[in-house]
Amino acid sequence: MLLQSHLKNKDILTISMQLSKTPLSIRKERELATLKKRLKKTRTQLKRNTTMLANLQENITKLQQSVANGMMEKQEEMKAIKEEILALLKKIMASKKVDEESKEQAKEFYDELSGLDDGNPDMEDFNEEDFEENGGRGGRFAFFEQFRVEPPKAEQRSIRKVFIKLAARFHPDKAATPKEAEFFHKLMQQINTAYERNDIMTLLDFEAKYASYEADNKTEVSNGIDESAIVSLLDQEIEKTAIELDLLEGQLVRVKSEVKDLRASDAGEMHREAKRVKKYGGDFVESMKEELENAVQQMLAIKGVMEELLKTGTLTNEMLMKAGLISPLEMMFSGMYDEEDEDYDEEEDEDIDLFGDLSAKDLEKAIKSMFGL
Repeated sequence: MLLQSHLKNKDILTISMQLSKTPLSIRKERELATLKKRLKKTRTQLKRNTTMLANLQENITKLQQSVANGMMEKQEEMKAIKEEILALLKKIMASKKVDEESKEQAKEFYDELSGLDDGNPDMEDFNEEDFEENGGRGGRFAFFEQFRVEPPKAEQRSIRKVFIKLAARFHPDKAATPKEAEFFHKLMQQINTAYERNDIMTLLDFEAKYASYEADNKTEVSNGIDESAIVSLLDQEIEKTAIELDLLEGQLVRVKSEVKDLRASDAGEMHREAKRVKKYGGDFVESMKEELENAVQQMLAIKGVMEELLKTGTLTNEMLMKAGLISPLEMMFSGMYDEEDEDYDEEEDEDIDLFGDLSAKDLEKAIKSMFGL
């Protein structure tokens, strides 16, 4: 008991080195030293990745808040215009004045427009509740919980054992004085948060930091310690270190996976794009606001065309161009060759294929380049 009490304040390897060594104790020392080296490396990697995850979550949260605050008004405006267009399309489909072909086009547009999400697709399910500091488990934002990786059942049981040991020792009811009770209360808040997050590293840090809380610091090592006792304690320390290493390696895998999945999400891609824009001196939120304003203007143009269609009864290419639904170049090439025309020659058409398999966008760029546009 005297030896165990002393070892709370002194490393077992240090004690062992003070005694005469046998091949067995030397081998045990080396085994423990190797494990501790791996444990230290794993802790360093885990701390780095945990900090990386926390910073990524914080930056995404700030960006999403800025985007939401800067675009909310325009999004509401777009939603209102969309509802007006849908109402116009219903009238067009029911109108006797509108020709059948235009009604069919209106129906296709109605189906497409009604299926669009009113919100920004990059925002995923990030909402106002996610901005509450106490949202989600352990004080984390609810939005980030979808990326959380739960440990296996066996690992959860090991984490709970450490938690129960700490909770039993530092529950405020166990305090001897009001000051100690206040200290225990704050400590238990941190312990509970770590447990909720399956943060075994923090729990183990608490366990190591306060292991000697009740130890008598004046206790000295007995002169009667023999080599067999040291070997036994080395075995215990090896087993304990191996368990800690296994738990921390499991947590490291989970944190890395969480970072990877968050980066690959829509929110992560938006964050990456914001960094890229900032690198070149731009403002991501302002650029998104400009894009949304352009979308609002196009929606207004579409609304105007639908109103015109309701009056005229026929949807023309000119009207579609006016709404920005087709470009002048698309219109120019759409009627150049008609496969149903009796004079149409497929082989001749292939011979005069100036642009090969270019896409419509590449074709437009080629035409503009040819004419210096």
